[in-house]
Amino acid sequence: MAVSINKINVFVIICLILTAIHVQAINPDCESIRKEVSLFDSISPSGIHVYEPELRKCGIEYIQGIPLVDYFKTDQDVLLAYTYISFKSELTHDLLIDYMLKNKRWDLLLRTLDNARKMSRANQVLLLEKLFYQNLPGFFTMEMKEMFNFFSESEKLTVSQQLIPNNPKEIKHLNKQNNYIYKFWPLFDQMVYITNLRQFFPYQFEKLELFWRQKLVSYYYEAVESQDPSFKLLLMLLNQEVQEAPIQGANPSLQAYYYLKTNQFNRLDPLILNNKIVFFNLLRYFELYTPQQQVLLLSIRMPLDLSDIEHLFSAYFYQIDSYAFRSWVWDQAIQMKFNLETYFLNPGKFTAQLPFRLELQLKYLSPVSFWVKNNKDSKQHFFDNDPTNQTFARDLTKDQISTISRFYNDFKVLPYKQTGKVMRQILPFISIDSHKEFIRLVPYTSDVEQLDLIERFTFLELMPTRNRAQWWQSISSKFDK
Repeated sequence: MAVSINKINVFVIICLILTAIHVQAINPDCESIRKEVSLFDSISPSGIHVYEPELRKCGIEYIQGIPLVDYFKTDQDVLLAYTYISFKSELTHDLLIDYMLKNKRWDLLLRTLDNARKMSRANQVLLLEKLFYQNLPGFFTMEMKEMFNFFSESEKLTVSQQLIPNNPKEIKHLNKQNNYIYKFWPLFDQMVYITNLRQFFPYQFEKLELFWRQKLVSYYYEAVESQDPSFKLLLMLLNQEVQEAPIQGANPSLQAYYYLKTNQFNRLDPLILNNKIVFFNLLRYFELYTPQQQVLLLSIRMPLDLSDIEHLFSAYFYQIDSYAFRSWVWDQAIQMKFNLETYFLNPGKFTAQLPFRLELQLKYLSPVSFWVKNNKDSKQHFFDNDPTNQTFARDLTKDQISTISRFYNDFKVLPYKQTGKVMRQILPFISIDSHKEFIRLVPYTSDVEQLDLIERFTFLELMPTRNRAQWWQSISSKFDK
């Protein structure tokens, strides 16, 4: 039967089209796909998500320095986006570290540690302090030790003493792999570690006894207990021997610690009142004392000055997880009329923990916060001239901060003049009610300030679909290219 030429031509054309489609599916047009990537990488990752299989076939594994598997999440997972931004901006933040730990993103954490040598010393110390006692995969031990080795001798001394274990969990964690910090501890802290190891983990103490005798101290010789009075006192602590008479020539802090641990409270006062350093050394181990010993230690009427209060907040307040201790710190600060705003850039970090019973004392602890809080219901800003059109030669007064923050919270209007300067000063006192509002603030705030806002308003951690394109456009330039 004869078949017309036209039918044959149609059949051939259809076959050619199907073949072309099949070939294109196997070998995508990589040049066109790269153009699509360059078009959408400043708009939204979701615009090219449909091309993910073709991207891999074209050998495109990274976009803007981000692996594809993460790239397509960055317009919705805000903390993931800031994690990659931090690699370029050489910063870190408590929130980002917690995010990586919670999600077990060891790849991102490892890259953060690799990037740490470019960071400021403050960020390096933050990293080490946050990670040192975490239960991490073994390969992180060497990474942290390498970062530690980049510190100067004085920095090693400071960081090591900040990492002295002061609760049972940290004592157990310290082992042969990360004990490189012990040689930078004062003799008192070395000996307290041994006694606490014996008390809380006797098996581990027996296992490491020889090691610690040889390595912990800077010298080792026969009959050391009889030749150095501090070692004699250490032996008495380990054997739980009770002796009223002080050991002549022993370390004063260790002698005080001995009296506290053996409940000889009447002999403690003279040692502490004559030496403020002894008192602060004992405070470091507050969580390791019995309730009776804790009460006794805090009842000692130690005269403190403003620098002592600052030291309590910076080195002890969050390091000691005890409501009783923090309440005592607040009482000391109020007694001295200590102003947190004078000594700390972010006083809200501490005032957020202020007990309700002490709220009226906020006027001494943080006068600006108190003024803003006390006037939060004022309607005066409705009758004043528009504060968003003003300029300020100096820092805002507490009254100006109160007025402009109320104006912002009611109308959500950015200051027309000196936008960045004004927003940074009212930032701790504003409320964020939507993702769109947060995105509008991005050009006028730093990455750290934005993360501080996310920490306060946790709904910002995930970006809704309707805001993703605007969000991505506001941050896309911050990534590595």
